[in-house]
Amino acid sequence: MKGKEKMTNGLESMIGKKYVVRTYSAGVHIGTLDWIDEGNPKVCRLKDCTRIWSWDGPPSLSGVAEKGITGGKLHRHSEVTLTEAVEYLPITEAALATLKEFYK
Repeated sequence: MKGKEKMTNGLESMIGKKYVVRTYSAGVHIGTLDWIDEGNPKVCRLKDCTRIWSWDGPPSLSGVAEKGITGGKLHRHSEVTLTEAVEYLPITEAALATLKEFYK
């Protein structure tokens, strides 16, 4: 390694992109990844986010991230810090568009 170059684990490339984030105990959230702890990537902050209480459509979260939902109970909030993220799924623009009519 030359000089003071920092080793990277690739997490920086995730910042600013939209994800479906499944957590161990806080449910499922969708939002823009604003920050992720490099030492513990289970800890992250989402901005302009949505908590998914329930959904109709694809049975898996990978399907939700790719195709969206056909029904559900969603709640928008400006920011959330999650401490037990176990899965980050990039969400498509088409999938995001399906959420709009289901906010409570």
